[in-house]
Amino acid sequence: MSGSVDRIDYGVRSTPWESLDYGSQFSQYARFAVVKDLGIREGDSVFDIGSGLGELKRFFDLLNIDIRYSGGEPVKELFDNNYSHNLLNMTWEDAFQKNRNPENNSFDWYVCCGVYAESRYSIQDVLSTISQAYQLAAKGFVFTFLSEDHQEKKIYQKYFSPIEMFNCTRDLIIEIGDINPRLVLRYDYMPHSFAIYAYKGESAWVKRYKKGLSGIDHMES
Repeated sequence: MSGSVDRIDYGVRSTPWESLDYGSQFSQYARFAVVKDLGIREGDSVFDIGSGLGELKRFFDLLNIDIRYSGGEPVKELFDNNYSHNLLNMTWEDAFQKNRNPENNSFDWYVCCGVYAESRYSIQDVLSTISQAYQLAAKGFVFTFLSEDHQEKKIYQKYFSPIEMFNCTRDLIIEIGDINPRLVLRYDYMPHSFAIYAYKGESAWVKRYKKGLSGIDHMES
């Protein structure tokens, strides 16, 4: 893509990763693996914020992990060509509005993988979505970002400071009323990319971490 455009020109191209500007299938799947490492287990429900072509669901299917998957995608061309046809036909804002009562948690996990790579988004936009995702999720969320230390920045992409985003997320969750945020900063999977995990309650946290980061495939029920 030319550096003269001010946003990502999403559209259906020859491969799903090209359509979503992931750069390569390896890059796409590396980020999906980080989403999986959140602690998503067989039978969990997942809401994909900005679901694109539904490739996250395909990734879990390839791993033979059966999840109850849904999501919101505001770009009609992507939604119309979605891999998973059980998606909600709405933007993620509409989904949050519909499920705004935290007592009506309809998904275990909220996933936001790459949505905020567009330059038009601010940190306030991100924190607004994080606030809603945390309050609605039964178990937690993962958000992925591009890091500000990227050496070849593109003007249509957005870059964040990992430490600043982590601290802002922690402070926001404390403001919501959870005085002991359970957060993880992942900055170990792709150059210039990072992810933030958040867990609600002791149960989701303990199940994910009691055997260490390498024990995800051997967690007890």
